[in-house]
Amino acid sequence: MSDDGNHEERGRLRIWPVLMVLVLLIGYPLSTGPVVWLAERGHIDENNPVWGSVYVPLLYVCEESPFILELMERYIRFWESAGSP
Repeated sequence: MSDDGNHEERGRLRIWPVLMVLVLLIGYPLSTGPVVWLAERGHIDENNPVWGSVYVPLLYVCEESPFILELMERYIRFWESAGSP
């Protein structure tokens, strides 16, 4: 019986890396929206080189995939207009 509990515990431990990868794959590109919103309103410096460094991989993907580029452009336009009068 203790073997079953041990197997169950190992199964739970294996799910965390999978969840982290999913969160990164989804959360990373979605984080561009709030960053754009904050930059548009002057809450963060959009010219800060950190932002370019953080989003270089996403820029590369957008350059390589017109479909992803279109999705990201629409998403960013949504955030640019969010909260506008």
